[in-house]
Amino acid sequence: SKELEPVIQQKDKLIKFEDYIKTVCAKLELSTKVENDAIEIAKIVKEKEYLTGRHPMTVAGVCIYFVT
Repeated sequence: SKELEPVIQQKDKLIKFEDYIKTVCAKLELSTKVENDAIEIAKIVKEKEYLTGRHPMTVAGVCIYFVT
């Protein structure tokens, strides 16, 4: 499975939707299944350009909310 493209640069580190999803799921103590499902949805959202121009944290939150 191909990783999501880098979407923003912050302090010389590329941030991906996947990174935000993993961080939020860990902080909320959500299951690996929720995390993986949210990542798959994020890939679809990116491919279809549904949330183009949105901050990656917004996309992560929407995908996690949708899965839960």
